[in-house]
Amino acid sequence: MCENCPEDEEERKKDLVELRFTGGKHKKYPYRGPWLSFETGKVYLVPSEYKTLLYWEPVDKAEKNEESEVEIEVEVETEVVDEEVETEIQLPSPGLNKAFDGTPPTEKDFIMSMDAPTLRVYIEGQGGKADGRWGLKKLVEEALKLQ
Repeated sequence: MCENCPEDEEERKKDLVELRFTGGKHKKYPYRGPWLSFETGKVYLVPSEYKTLLYWEPVDKAEKNEESEVEIEVEVETEVVDEEVETEIQLPSPGLNKAFDGTPPTEKDFIMSMDAPTLRVYIEGQGGKADGRWGLKKLVEEALKLQ
């Protein structure tokens, strides 16, 4: 048995108070507290002696009632329209810049029709490395090597 310990559980509960932990890793030394054991901003039931420590603050009864979670319903209004809406999507790169008529393009034709950003992605997808300083001619040359 421990010495000077309250034997009754009711007596132990009387010594406990609700305090909010204000310390944390982001605070300076005296205000940091045992941040590995407690979460910042969370309310704990702790011994009343903790009131004097710098990293604990009392919780008001009004705040306790506000802490209960409130659900907010959001209504979204939608309209069904029979008309088609045209949208333009502006891509940072046009990708392919040549159209192919009739016959399917060869791999070389396909590579020759790509712009520089698309070629960089193609080269890296094939397992190569594209230098950021390379121009279009060098990128085409490297892409053709990786075929």
